[in-house]
Amino acid sequence: MDLSQILSADYYLWDAWSLVEQDKWHLYCLGLEKYDSTGALINPDDRNNHQFHIHHFDSADEGGTWIDRGIFQQTSICANGADSGNVWSGDSHRTAWGEYWFAATGIRAVDSEHPFVQSLMLGRSSSPDAFDGVMTPVLMADEHHEELLAKDYFLAERAELGHRDGELGGSILALRDPYIVDLRDSENQAMVDVVFAAKACSGVPAMGHIRVSLTGNAPELVEICPPITLPDADLFTQFEVPKVIFDANTQRYLLLCSTADRVDESQPEEEVNRYLRLYYASDLRGPWIPATQDGSELLGTGCRFGATVLEYNPDAQQLICLAPLTTMDESGGLFFDYPFAIDLTKLGQRERLAIQILS
Repeated sequence: MDLSQILSADYYLWDAWSLVEQDKWHLYCLGLEKYDSTGALINPDDRNNHQFHIHHFDSADEGGTWIDRGIFQQTSICANGADSGNVWSGDSHRTAWGEYWFAATGIRAVDSEHPFVQSLMLGRSSSPDAFDGVMTPVLMADEHHEELLAKDYFLAERAELGHRDGELGGSILALRDPYIVDLRDSENQAMVDVVFAAKACSGVPAMGHIRVSLTGNAPELVEICPPITLPDADLFTQFEVPKVIFDANTQRYLLLCSTADRVDESQPEEEVNRYLRLYYASDLRGPWIPATQDGSELLGTGCRFGATVLEYNPDAQQLICLAPLTTMDESGGLFFDYPFAIDLTKLGQRERLAIQILS
């Protein structure tokens, strides 16, 4: 089957998450209009200075054709203002009983020097086509500051949270990109594990972990778990947009993520190395093992970053993924290139995994 790219004449597109139903694939991503209100072209490397939205595409033929469904979610829909500044990456999830739950990162500006105070938000929608619910913050960098520090998360002092120049001279605050992992029933209480991009107490990139109850009208934080360590976190400074899949055939978890080695926020893009990485583990909390003996980095990804898993084929032991291109691609990027496959039968072998481009 022929598969397609997703290009837009009107929007920059980046960071992806998805929801697969029996007859349709839903793709969500961050979006920003290419031209501002005066008609001037926005420099894509300056997009953090503008308000994003979450964009929606769907496909009824497994990626052969993608239909642009427009804006799925805007900013400023959280009652306490957690997303009053911007909305960043998140996730989409359909429960066993058919409810649609969505996650996103809320961005609130305290002042011009602190525009990136982050919160993890969850909300229920009656439809996967356009968000019509209420986003509720379940974890906030400022409100849960002491609790996060007590669990060995790394955060700047409360007064310095969300600084535009980064945390303590490094990259910006890391409490973002929530991903809903798996559903469990515990004493008649619907519980989900949510992982996210974080840093451990020493500033080392890590996968954050909370447990959230979906019982009642609004999600409720149940537990802040300690950050989950990654075996090769010394190779990068930022861990982003995690996707965790449970492989029932082999009783293992798979983690697909994006990483970067940005040193500080003033660093030119051409100096930053970005990779897609894959890990596996027998338990969500680890220990996580790099995809191969030679490392977690996936080969052949080019400038793909912020990938989603569209489909997991347990019989073929294959992941079908889709990712946008960064601005470092020769095309200028910020659109979706062709999907790619990852062969899971090669996990644990010596040579690094190379992706297979599907077109």
